[in-house]
Amino acid sequence: MAMAVAHECYGVDTVAHLTAQTAGQLRKANYRGNPIEFVIRYVSLGPEGGWDLTAQEVQEILNEDLALLVVQRVRMPGWIPSAERGTSDGQNAVKNAKAVGYSPGCHIIIDIEGVLPGTSAETVVEHINACAREIVSGGYLAMVYVGYNTMLTAQQLYEDLPDVHAYFSDFGAREVAKRGFCIKQLAGNVSLPGVPFWVDPDRIMADNEGGYPMWMIKDTKEAA
Repeated sequence: MAMAVAHECYGVDTVAHLTAQTAGQLRKANYRGNPIEFVIRYVSLGPEGGWDLTAQEVQEILNEDLALLVVQRVRMPGWIPSAERGTSDGQNAVKNAKAVGYSPGCHIIIDIEGVLPGTSAETVVEHINACAREIVSGGYLAMVYVGYNTMLTAQQLYEDLPDVHAYFSDFGAREVAKRGFCIKQLAGNVSLPGVPFWVDPDRIMADNEGGYPMWMIKDTKEAA
């Protein structure tokens, strides 16, 4: 298996555990006429749970010629970030990604949404930076998912996170100064023809600085 630079295409993120059958159903599906080319799946904030990405699932996804990106789960709305939590989250993201065979060099997405209103921007920045440092030191790249209640301005997202160079937006009107987004969520909880679970459709595109995600794909040398 290998890491690679993504390209402009459509895919989904989903909490559903994928099998060979359902991964195949996704690969045959489309969103508004656009084929599904990648999947974003979850790893845990702590020990892996029953609905988190597994090593077998990674193989099933890649065997269907779907690319894979990993996002870490987020806490319930109203959660309180901290540098200590960020460090723990980053360590667990790396541990859980490595445990399922996710390729080093790919992006792990830090989900920042639902932060307790009134939390200072400085505290959120400390949390993200602590998490991102662990992800980078663990051999991966750090991306931030920008949702509601991040408590950060577009300028802070761009300027105050030195280990983050890629951004993923929910389907709201979000902004990151200068860089923008390389993944955009297009809607929430849609049903695709032939797919027996709900998904969030996503689009990958070059951000304003020409950047794309680094994702995991099937190694063509192994397949030969």
